[in-house]
Amino acid sequence: MEAGRLRTDQMLHSWAAALKAVEAAEDDAALGLAAALQVEFCISFYDDLIIDQVELDAAHSEKLRRALTGIWGFSSMCPDVVARIRAIQKSVPDPLPAMLSDAEVERLVRTEGAV
Repeated sequence: MEAGRLRTDQMLHSWAAALKAVEAAEDDAALGLAAALQVEFCISFYDDLIIDQVELDAAHSEKLRRALTGIWGFSSMCPDVVARIRAIQKSVPDPLPAMLSDAEVERLVRTEGAV
């Protein structure tokens, strides 16, 4: 199996596990943990390779959109991915309490330096 195909398969398996964690979350605390531990990891690690899939899945899942409001790892994402995640976050009428403001995201990206 070629390296690119293996990486894509790993990405899809990781993302599927993250989606299962989101769907299994029964309250905001569990949803926030799924967001921080699995969703954020996948997006940070696979960055521009996974963002199209994230947007596609988020378009069909209110719970995933809410989970995306709980991620903070913007400093490890490319600027385009940050902008696309922020667009999803801002579309959520009832975000998780941990959602960062624009100023907080800007400070994180500026201080820690987005990739």
